[in-house]
Amino acid sequence: GRLAASELFSIQDEITQHVVARLADNYGFIKRTLLKESNVKRTDDLEVYDAILRYGQWAASFNPKLFTLARSALERAVTIEPDYALPVAMLSDMYSSDYQQGYDQVDNPLENAVRLANRALDLDANCQTAYWALAQYYFLKREAGQFEYVAKKILPLNPVNPYMNVSVGLLTAMAGDLEGGLELMHKAVQLNPYSPRWYRIVPYMIAYKQGDYEAALAEALQLNIPNCLWDPMLRAAAYGKLGRRKEGQAALKELLSVQPAFAVQRLRFMRALLFSDEAVAAITDGLVASGLSLADK
Repeated sequence: GRLAASELFSIQDEITQHVVARLADNYGFIKRTLLKESNVKRTDDLEVYDAILRYGQWAASFNPKLFTLARSALERAVTIEPDYALPVAMLSDMYSSDYQQGYDQVDNPLENAVRLANRALDLDANCQTAYWALAQYYFLKREAGQFEYVAKKILPLNPVNPYMNVSVGLLTAMAGDLEGGLELMHKAVQLNPYSPRWYRIVPYMIAYKQGDYEAALAEALQLNIPNCLWDPMLRAAAYGKLGRRKEGQAALKELLSVQPAFAVQRLRFMRALLFSDEAVAAITDGLVASGLSLADK
């Protein structure tokens, strides 16, 4: 195209950002290629960078088996290089996710998560993943002020990190700023189309809140994270609101197969994603319409 000389540097910067994002992000070409090599190694042969790759693989899929492999690898990594902030921060994130997803593989997951996040920040005050881990801890503890304070520190450290844009975008949206979260997620996808599919949760919540349940269902059907309880939970809620009870019941059955404890710990799992009680009540209405019994906690 025809460009003024004054625009050339900005175009160059934009191209650079896209190239770096698609190559070096958690879901970039380089890490996806290296992961193929790492997957053929035994867990007890993994070194620190292999553990970091395993973390990225789990974060893309929410597969509980991959969680176990990645957690074990990172726990070994932080003993090999105890002064390296990144694997310490990633392990903090995994411990929070142990609570969030109900894997229940870790004793006192949130207490250990905040300890590791603060340790990572002590090791490296500019570690973006450490701030993310600390923000997630405050989100799960439902401490809104602390979450917002820490979350604001994350992206300035590396504004063109697609994984952090999509991660911060999700929690920002769930904490109440749906449009702001969606903007961050759009930026992430523009930088790297391989961003995790759970970015669909935000447009789902916007459509659901507006009462556009067809649009919400369309977003839920594109999640495609079958090992994560959020996928069938959001589908079941949308089906319920649309009066498609048979499909809603099938989604509820899938939800309970992914996370059997949901039947008795509904609020724990819902509040780990939905920050406000209003959002919890709205999704619960859809689940009840699909056949969920509220004889749970």
